[in-house]
Amino acid sequence: ICFSFEIQTLSVAKTGTSPFLYSYNVTGHDGPVLSVHSLHSIAATGSSDMSAKIWDLRKLVCVRSINGHSGPVTSVLFGQTPDRLFTVSGKFVNVWDLRAFRRIQVLCSNGLASDDANASNLVKADSQPAYDMVIKQIDMSSSSDYLFTMSSSQIRIWDLRNYFAVGKMIPLRDSVNTEFCCFKACSSLERFSGDQVFVGCKDHSIKKYSLPAKNLCEVFEPELSFELFHKDEVKCFADNRGSLFTGGDDKQIVKWNVVSGHCVQQTTAAHKYGISALDVMPYPHDDVLLSACRGGYLKLWKSDGCEYIASTQAHTEPINCISSTADGLVLTASR
Repeated sequence: ICFSFEIQTLSVAKTGTSPFLYSYNVTGHDGPVLSVHSLHSIAATGSSDMSAKIWDLRKLVCVRSINGHSGPVTSVLFGQTPDRLFTVSGKFVNVWDLRAFRRIQVLCSNGLASDDANASNLVKADSQPAYDMVIKQIDMSSSSDYLFTMSSSQIRIWDLRNYFAVGKMIPLRDSVNTEFCCFKACSSLERFSGDQVFVGCKDHSIKKYSLPAKNLCEVFEPELSFELFHKDEVKCFADNRGSLFTGGDDKQIVKWNVVSGHCVQQTTAAHKYGISALDVMPYPHDDVLLSACRGGYLKLWKSDGCEYIASTQAHTEPINCISSTADGLVLTASR
């Protein structure tokens, strides 16, 4: 049995007709596809079969298969260029040089790092990490100099110029039940400022962290807590031109003012099932918001007013992740 991810081809400039032109079912993994990320004309996928694969989106074929993970590959992320790939498995982030097709670093959620020659010792030292050490999600700073790795209790900051753990983001010290569930790093709208990081927590809250442009060797606490609009866990984020979108198990999409933390617009019952993924398409289609749910449906919305455009059932199983390209391709990962 081979598992696949779906590529939906869109023509978002058309009006009066469905923007979904056609779709491809791309098969290759031996287990459910847990993550997908695209950059230019290539894509990476991660699966429960403990592998990551690199795909040529022009030919729709797998060009590389990356093994050597200690468990399911739950997250994949390209660097600033498509020759650098990050894959997450358990408490480890593997850093791959795709030009030489080799692993160059392994980063651990406890703040340790190792080059490839000593990576096996680091992985074997803790092959069954505690729950609060498992890396749930990764993202990159707008400068591409820093990588953020999120576990349930913190977000660690890594300097990619030397692969050192330099700082971290934590909940307020007196807070309870604020387990981290998902996060999104966005460039700040303020001049000479660093990134803003938004975190969805177990208690349905959203926290905002403001990072400086330089010197991230600190422990950061949230600067702002957003209004409580979600009735369940926040599962995903998307951002576009200073606006933030959130979705979760309560089936609604909320648009936020990132400065005040106030709700700008609330779309209730956006899906019949819990929302599992959000994305804003890259330019020139960046006026389109994508949402996916546990019922396998993919929906398109106008990002300015969250006005519904179209929908399609991309999968019969829950959609785990979505990614989109400037060419109008939308990639959805599922079982």
